[in-house]
Amino acid sequence: MSATAWNLIASPLDREDSPWELFHENSKTTPLEPSLPEEVAQGYVAQMPESLVFESYQEIALPEVPALPPVSLLHSAAAPELEPCSVTAETAAALLRYGYGVTGEDSPETVRRRRTVYSAGSLFPLEIFVHCSHVVGLSAGIYHYYPPGNSLRFLRGGDQSQKLASGLLDGRMAQTAAMIVFIAAMPERSVFRYGDRGYRFALLEAGAVVQNLNLICGALGLACVNVGEYFDRQIDNVLNLDGLTISTLYMVGIGKSAGGQAAHGGRMAGDNR
Repeated sequence: MSATAWNLIASPLDREDSPWELFHENSKTTPLEPSLPEEVAQGYVAQMPESLVFESYQEIALPEVPALPPVSLLHSAAAPELEPCSVTAETAAALLRYGYGVTGEDSPETVRRRRTVYSAGSLFPLEIFVHCSHVVGLSAGIYHYYPPGNSLRFLRGGDQSQKLASGLLDGRMAQTAAMIVFIAAMPERSVFRYGDRGYRFALLEAGAVVQNLNLICGALGLACVNVGEYFDRQIDNVLNLDGLTISTLYMVGIGKSAGGQAAHGGRMAGDNR
């Protein structure tokens, strides 16, 4: 590739020291950098909760779900737009359990149990929040998913669709999704061990959760809209997150594809599809 062609695609903003460049450089590692002693890291991990615990809020045990039906990796459940529908609590349970749930197996790396995605050092820096607007058996409102107990905590009642829509570049998804899954991160869980590279690991882990959710939607005959274009502070405010120690990275709206039902009709998908 010629230098001229490379300059056209690599420097469209014509500015030096863009924030992403600084972050990328600062998050690189070298063999000369000191690493945190393993016993120190394990001691820190042993004191760190596996997930946030909202003890004062109502806990809702999620139903057990069967194995998912097979789905081709070539099948995409992603859709440009959703139309209103409802899903069952069993569907919500399947999405959360297989999306970021605990597998029950101990990790050889740390004292923590494995989950359905790989996490560097088994640190699991992500927290999952859910907005339910049309989930049969669950009141409308904001929930937190607790993977170790496979349960939900009911944080705030009331349909928050309008508030969420105003925080999206395209607010239609918030008003048509049966449920929205928010992937938030607590970067310090990874950064304490891996430095700035730990933030990279949190982003990669969030992508793995979103891929899981897409595949689960495909297996259940649902569609999803993956959203990264949102106004961070507004979404964090709806979820009551401080935006620094914990902040939203990604969200997935789940429901029925507008203009036609998604392929592979699922057995747990709900009544109004």
